[in-house]
Amino acid sequence: MQKKRTLLSLKLALLTALTFGHSPSAVAQDQSLIDTSETLGQTYGRPPNAEALMDGETDIAIDLDIFFKNLELINLGELEGQTFFGAIVPVRIRHALSEALQVELGVVAGHDFGEDEALSDVDPWARVSYSADNDVYLIAGTLVRTHWAHQALLDDTIRFQDLTEQGFQIRADRDSFKHDSWINWRIKEGAIRAEEFEVGTTSQIRLFDDVLRLDGQMVWSHAGGQISESRRVDNDVAAVIGGSVGGADVLGWDRVRTARIGVNGFYSLRDRKLQDATDGSGFEVYGFTDIDVRKNVWMRFGAGYFDSQDFNTQLGDPLFNFDNYGYGRANTVWRVTDSASLEAGATVQRAGGRTNWSANVGLTVSTAFILNGVRRR
Repeated sequence: MQKKRTLLSLKLALLTALTFGHSPSAVAQDQSLIDTSETLGQTYGRPPNAEALMDGETDIAIDLDIFFKNLELINLGELEGQTFFGAIVPVRIRHALSEALQVELGVVAGHDFGEDEALSDVDPWARVSYSADNDVYLIAGTLVRTHWAHQALLDDTIRFQDLTEQGFQIRADRDSFKHDSWINWRIKEGAIRAEEFEVGTTSQIRLFDDVLRLDGQMVWSHAGGQISESRRVDNDVAAVIGGSVGGADVLGWDRVRTARIGVNGFYSLRDRKLQDATDGSGFEVYGFTDIDVRKNVWMRFGAGYFDSQDFNTQLGDPLFNFDNYGYGRANTVWRVTDSASLEAGATVQRAGGRTNWSANVGLTVSTAFILNGVRRR
């Protein structure tokens, strides 16, 4: 979903959060920090606000995710700014076939604010999730979209344009190991058009009581097929490996939730039919700190610098396609209740010899109804 302020005439393929109390180390410049949503932010393990139902229990879950993201990109060649402003509302019935196996059926509705239509789009929601082991989850059907991939690999604005992802997924949320692998089937092959899908994987190892974090991430986007008249065969790969060090006590101030510095290395490969394959690389240094302002309110301050040698991202933030890119950010998150979060933030960006900025606001509210009343997640 999107509301355009200006045309994005550079045809980048935007086809396809850090959690409250958790901080993936391979971070990008302005991902949402909300963790109570399946649209906003980045999360691990079990879907947000989806605590395990008891055997045989059925409920109705409703989420309301309202987002605003303004990209002020001026004088960057063909790349121009956009504003995303709207709401995404998943509504589904959940039933536990056992304590480990759960099914969900429903719809997800989306609306671009400012449009005349009552609803901009409606997609089906069908999910089967199985807890294979402690904090490991297998998911089929409608995926959990809050992948904690780096912005250079997977731009968060994709979530504002496509309501759902469909395919298969494995998620893990253990103290020393975090993981998310998925295949998202975007377009089924037809007589004319090619199929499109992406495969992504993100892994993180946490060592020495979470002082050291090691990351490996990859996203492969494919377009092609065998029966369509399209001769299109596209393969785009973007990957990152990196690490960071930090912790809660490094600054000696009890209000510091965590402080962390890190470095990432990037690789990209673009392969087109009848064209020579091209590859690129890059590196990033970054740092951030999370500070508790008061109960249930915290802030993140962060900055980073990215340098590229022909790095080309297909599904990532197009600012990472510039030769160099620097950013500084500040975000505030207010955990209003256990089931509601509010966020506001801004990022200053330096790319292509120009200084620009972006701003984001997010609000998410979730609830679940059972036969004998209302249960708050």
